[in-house]
Amino acid sequence: MEYLSEIPCIHRDLATRNVLITEKNICRVADFGLARSDSKSYYRKDFEKHKKELLPLPWMSPESIESGYYTQASDVWSYGILLYEIFTLGGRPYPGIPIKDIYLRVRNGERNKQPEFAHKDLYDFMLKCWAAKTKERPLFKDCVQKMREHLEMASPGKTEQIERKLANEINLINSYSDWRNAATEEPPKNAPTDDKREIN
Repeated sequence: MEYLSEIPCIHRDLATRNVLITEKNICRVADFGLARSDSKSYYRKDFEKHKKELLPLPWMSPESIESGYYTQASDVWSYGILLYEIFTLGGRPYPGIPIKDIYLRVRNGERNKQPEFAHKDLYDFMLKCWAAKTKERPLFKDCVQKMREHLEMASPGKTEQIERKLANEINLINSYSDWRNAATEEPPKNAPTDDKREIN
């Protein structure tokens, strides 16, 4: 998500259901069907239609529900909900609250309660992601730093191991992309070989 925010691109549907895990246990954000280029002036053109759509309300920020307005800050709100899902081991956001009541209760200051498996510092960070004022929410680079700190506390040395693994994965993806673009005969070493396109 830090990378998407630098493009800049707004995902608009960040949730655990849209995070895939590879066979190497690397998480990948998926389902870009609602993604849009980041623009301060981006609103849904037909707000009445927006209100009638089937929307993932439990993951949406108040401003997105109310006006159809999306920014990096609204994705950060969704990221906080994603953290809630993780630390409740897949729990539903706002348990026991009917979908139709979520917006008013969130607008009035109600937030998800502290998950059983998240300590207070991490829950406080979730609350920052759910700040009513968008400018008070962290940026994704802050989210990365916070998760790095917590991972290092929980498992010293693990951060470096994960970063090496991610660097290798990025290099592999880039080499595969270069191969596709160049249309050479041989794929790079360790690249997926199930590509169905014809090579001229």
